[in-house]
Amino acid sequence: MSVRRLPLPLLVTLVLLLAAAAPAARAAHERLRPGDPVRFVLQTDHGVVTSKRLLGRAYAVVFWNFRSQKFREHAPALAELARELKPRGFVLLGYYRGAKNETPATTDRARGALRWPGAVPADQRFPFYELFYTRRAPVPGAFLVSAEGRLLWHGPLSQLPEKARAAAPGTGDDAPTEDDTLRAARAAAAAAQRALVRRPPAAAVLVDALHDVPEALWTDPAVRVRLTRAARRLDHLSATQRQTLTLGVREADGLDAFERLRALRPPGPREPEPEPADEASAGPSDPDPDPEADARRLLDAARDAFADAGAEAATDAVTRLSAWETLRSVAEDPDAPAAAAEADAALRVLEAAPGFAATLAEARRERAADDRYAVALNLLAADETERAEKVLREVRREHPGTRAATHADRALTALAAPTAP
Repeated sequence: MSVRRLPLPLLVTLVLLLAAAAPAARAAHERLRPGDPVRFVLQTDHGVVTSKRLLGRAYAVVFWNFRSQKFREHAPALAELARELKPRGFVLLGYYRGAKNETPATTDRARGALRWPGAVPADQRFPFYELFYTRRAPVPGAFLVSAEGRLLWHGPLSQLPEKARAAAPGTGDDAPTEDDTLRAARAAAAAAQRALVRRPPAAAVLVDALHDVPEALWTDPAVRVRLTRAARRLDHLSATQRQTLTLGVREADGLDAFERLRALRPPGPREPEPEPADEASAGPSDPDPDPEADARRLLDAARDAFADAGAEAATDAVTRLSAWETLRSVAEDPDAPAAAAEADAALRVLEAAPGFAATLAEARRERAADDRYAVALNLLAADETERAEKVLREVRREHPGTRAATHADRALTALAAPTAP
């Protein structure tokens, strides 16, 4: 089902307004952001690989094709990386993304081209590429996932070796290192904040993220900054939203963690937030905890998404919804007045568009279907086929016409096939 697009003049106005914060806009193709859980079932030339079975091991997914000169340049280094980090439990997965009109011979060539586990679209029983990207994106690209199953980073192949070496546990030690655990906790805290930015808030996502923050790390300065900012989001919820969120948290068995988060809300005027003791304690990849800088990053991310929407009409509706929610969260941030003023001005232009409320409603429906489909994938990855089939049927029945419903129908057909694993 197509989503009504914003009028071109309005998009141009919005893009120009947001671009005042920073002139350069980047294409926002990726569906996942650091801290998000990664779930999939993938058929490779080494057998079926699932995200559930990879828990406890850091891994990377590389999207590639034969025409990419960048991939050809980095392929030897990636093969060496896979060999080097194999004793540390690291896994490298390759997914071939070629042209639609490629011949079967090219696909067969792709099946055996890599020196690490590889996969091609023709062999997949369940969607894979669409779980990482909102639409067709430039190739190559890499996604790095932590041992806890959350996205750590995505970016160019040139940076993957350095990022992977930092993420993989030490040689001979299957347990995550202290740095690994701290990095994952900070990413999970950021994911908790994003769950409360959603309209309505995502209770299950929030509980999942809070449970991924070890009790001892709730006092880590960078983790606490993120959790405190997440707690402040609770003050912006309506009474109905708070009630729905509390019910959802209780159903997800996360009431204790939720109450602990609520306790972080400042009772009075804003108090100074704790700073890392020194540069080493902050970590090499830890963002600056300054509220204004944090809000500026969110504003820039929304600017990128809407600039991309103006450049290409096929931008994913759920991505546009997330960008609107990001603008709303910045506009309501009492700790970042400068960024809040810019976000509020952008929202006034955006929300004045005829039919924009209907656009958001349709996008929420798409995202709700995507969330349920992700639950089904997680169940498939855990070999709980019967429960997965039940959720897939719910997606198909309750969200007809959505992308997830199409995926669910395809997955049910695959599961019903005699050769289904």
